[in-house]
Formats: sequence, C-alpha cells, structure tokens
Amino acid sequence: MYCSVREVGQRSRLRASPDHWDSPTTRVAVRERHHVRKGQEDDFNLCYPTEITQARVVSQRTMMLLLASVAAVALVVGGIGITNIMLGSNTE
Repeated sequence: MYCSVREVGQRSRLRASPDHWDSPTTRVAVRERHHVRKGQEDDFNLCYPTEITQARVVSQRTMMLLLASVAAVALVVGGIGITNIMLGSNTE
C-alpha cells in the first residue's frame, strides 16, 4: 500500500492511538471532509506507520541483496582477470 508524505503528516497530527486510525468514525470523518458521496469509492487510504516502516525494511533488504550480488560478481570478474594476467606472465 502506498502512502504519501502528505498523508503521513496529516495522520501524525491525530491525537488518537493507531488502533483508532482505521475506525469507522475516522473513515466517515475523512469521507465527509473529502466530499465523497454514498456509493462512491474512497479517494484516500488510511494506513499505519508500521506499514510504511515494513515497506522501507523490505526495500532496504532488496537493495542490500542487489548491492551484495553486484559486489560478488565484481570480485569474481576481477579475480579471473588477475588470474589470467598472472598465468600469462608465467607462461611467457
């Protein structure tokens, strides 16, 4: 689920605990403020800060694995290159 910084800023001003953020009362209040009529789909998302944190952790883990795999490939290619130079200098 995607939450923009504007949404996070608005939610952080709420005095209620996170358990109340997705309550029906909150949803009704936001629907009224956004002028959403009955039967229309919500034009907003209510999400918890923990969801944002979990998304950040997942993306960090993915980037770390990508960086580690690129570093491993670079080390292998560099090692093969150095080995070829050493073998070439020994055979001459």
